[in-house]
Amino acid sequence: MTSGNVEQLATRQAKQAKGAVIAHLMAAAEQDYAACFALGVAYSTGASGVECDLIEAHKWFNLAAARGHEEAAQCRAEIVIGGRVAGNQL
Repeated sequence: MTSGNVEQLATRQAKQAKGAVIAHLMAAAEQDYAACFALGVAYSTGASGVECDLIEAHKWFNLAAARGHEEAAQCRAEIVIGGRVAGNQL
């Protein structure tokens, strides 16, 4: 595989990941708590083509938790209790 092919593959994968994030955002806007949780995971880990942003992750975990997603509530707490984000940053 040439370096040009590797770059094309990486570009295609990045576009697909970004498309997945956009799909989750649209679903979250429609009150889908699973999509909110998926966005929290993406932002907390830097997955799916987004940069790691713990404040954004907390927001999405909070929205999912408010809609009854128990794992999202745990993840939200881990961000704050684990000291990864100060309370005044939220």
